[in-house]
Amino acid sequence: MFEVADEKGLNRRLAIVVVLLGILVATAALVSGGSIFRDTQAAFLAAVMAVFLIVAATGIPIRLTLAHKAFFIFLIIALVAVVSSVWVVESLQEIGLIVGYLIIFVLMSNIAGEKRYRLAAHMIVLAGVVVAAVGIYQYFITNVAQLKSLESMGHDMLARQLASMINRAFGSFSSANGFAGYLILIIPVAIGLLIYERDIRLRVWLGLALATISAAEYFAFSKGSLLALALALGVIIIGGLLKTGRSKKAPLVLLFGLAAGTPLYILWTFFSGRISAVATNIGGRVELWRGAWQLIIKRPILGSGPGTFGTEITQHQVGSVYSPYAHNTYLQMGAEIGLVGLAAFITAMVIILVFAWKRFRDSRLEGQVADKGREISRDAWLRLGLIASLVGFLAHNFVDYTWYMPGVALTFWFIAGLAVGPVSDLLPTAKKPTGPRYALITIVALSLIPVLFVFAGEKYNVAGDNLREAYELKKAKKFYEESLQLFPYNARAHDGLAQTLYAEALAANEKLGPEVAGQELLAVKLRPSWAFYEARAGDYLGQQGQDKAALRHYQKAIALNPLEPKIRVKLGNFLYREGRFKEALAVFGSATDLGEIYGASRHTAAAIARARQDINGPLTSIAIAYMGEARTNIALHEYQAALVSIEKNEAMVDDNLETLYLRAQILEKQGSYKKAAAIYKRVVDEMTIFNPKVSFRLAKSLELSGQVDAAVEELEEILKKAPTYKPASRLRKRLLMSNPGSKT
Repeated sequence: MFEVADEKGLNRRLAIVVVLLGILVATAALVSGGSIFRDTQAAFLAAVMAVFLIVAATGIPIRLTLAHKAFFIFLIIALVAVVSSVWVVESLQEIGLIVGYLIIFVLMSNIAGEKRYRLAAHMIVLAGVVVAAVGIYQYFITNVAQLKSLESMGHDMLARQLASMINRAFGSFSSANGFAGYLILIIPVAIGLLIYERDIRLRVWLGLALATISAAEYFAFSKGSLLALALALGVIIIGGLLKTGRSKKAPLVLLFGLAAGTPLYILWTFFSGRISAVATNIGGRVELWRGAWQLIIKRPILGSGPGTFGTEITQHQVGSVYSPYAHNTYLQMGAEIGLVGLAAFITAMVIILVFAWKRFRDSRLEGQVADKGREISRDAWLRLGLIASLVGFLAHNFVDYTWYMPGVALTFWFIAGLAVGPVSDLLPTAKKPTGPRYALITIVALSLIPVLFVFAGEKYNVAGDNLREAYELKKAKKFYEESLQLFPYNARAHDGLAQTLYAEALAANEKLGPEVAGQELLAVKLRPSWAFYEARAGDYLGQQGQDKAALRHYQKAIALNPLEPKIRVKLGNFLYREGRFKEALAVFGSATDLGEIYGASRHTAAAIARARQDINGPLTSIAIAYMGEARTNIALHEYQAALVSIEKNEAMVDDNLETLYLRAQILEKQGSYKKAAAIYKRVVDEMTIFNPKVSFRLAKSLELSGQVDAAVEELEEILKKAPTYKPASRLRKRLLMSNPGSKT
């Protein structure tokens, strides 16, 4: 098994490693993009570990440099930060990804040889062309067709979401910025490879590839990535100018042209769009950066734990913008693993760039010796492209978070490994594996088992989420249970199962069983800093009569996410149901006070009405909070205050049946029964689903306004549709007895 390979066998095995890893990083970029789903990430990690086992088990030599050791130190510090993490399971999964990056970095830096470098570089460019082509096709064709389909099917909210992105290419990525962040890794490599190659056919192919990738970068309209790309091009120009002796000027002319055009292009994209939109985008990032800085101040040494920024930022968020990422990798890393970990990461990146530059310098000197000092070596141009790619990625991460996108990060470490690899074509002598290599193989093989369990568990969990959203509750429940059998520490699966059990109880009109709150409390235990799990636990406990426990969870949820009005609405409704009207009114008021933060007063009624259709949006919750204020004021007999709340709601969302219903209640309480009956009648006529309670209030108002016959007719209509509705049958009987001349 561990035979020592000859040079020919070693060459073949190394080429296989290049191809396998090239396919892996291409698949990651094409399929996962910016996905945060842990099942996909676990699959990539398992694939990387499998390739490493192939290398370790077939006698391929592995050499480690200071660059590898620096990254390993960063990994150790990140692992220590897991100990104090606010979400340990998520942090461990994030560490798993970093381990995968380290493996790719080590493997790619040990594939010495010109042919393999060319193969790897061409695979990178080929993957970039495919991903770019998908983005261009999606930009011109798929988006338009999908938008028309959504509009024709009545999916207004989804159509608006797509319409907001339709003017930018994003391919298979979750955002146009992530798509552009991937492409700026590929463009410098393509430039270096274009200058490197001498074969005219390969140059034509690379020219077309560069044009395709550049076009996709253009259609992404990402200003931050363009600035990073300009910096990367500058690196190639500076490196080209540092050569000695007579040079070929064509490469530099090309690069100078690109570098000169980039600033003009950036200016055009800035001013061709709305300046207000640019300002809003920058302002949102600044808010997130402030929030990240607050997290760093809170836990400066070890941070909140790898992968936990999205959970913790809700406590310290400045302003209205929420994102699970800081849009600045360095600030986010400082928040997650502390300043020590951030320093280790920056140190590792600096060492990698220094090593890569040293390799470039060595290859340049070798080229000058081989070519008698006439020109910079072709191999040096390729290495210069690799360095520029790394610089572009690191620069872009000052304004974005592509480190956290596996589809981009895997490619970065693939390129980083090439950049720090040895210059010489000579392969080290393959030796028979020693005891440490046997131990390493055993450790990696054993660690692959939990990775596969995580993958399977997360896969079932994603399937459960999809089925629950489609309201296939029995199937969803089964998948969640399967997920938890494979991976019982998944907070998302416990939460999903709790929501499924709750939906089943509602559909069957049954009381909640203790297992609903039990599953949600397990989710809270596994992810204790996530406000929405706390709020849902409050909902379930409150419906089971555990009022004190419910109140405690609601209060904890608000403390964890003080800028989320939805949670305050949940608490207000709970207090209202408990008859604690003054407390409910105060909580609803605190929710409506958040309206200014979310710009409620700056939007038109129509714009807010559209926003309200997003049932998870803050404006929806603020509008509902005004309704809560109105209902509570009615209960407190503060009718004028209730009308003010109704008017504020209507200023946001126009007339709706709920506000009409509350207006009718107020008129009824004030003794204006005829007016109340007219409004109740309108509500009943416009309701799509029969509600006996509303129709009964109409009948009562008709009775009190002296329209007894009309009241009896309405009651009889109620009893036709709901024969067991006792209030209607009792009132009808009383009216007929007290008014024997009425119509029967």
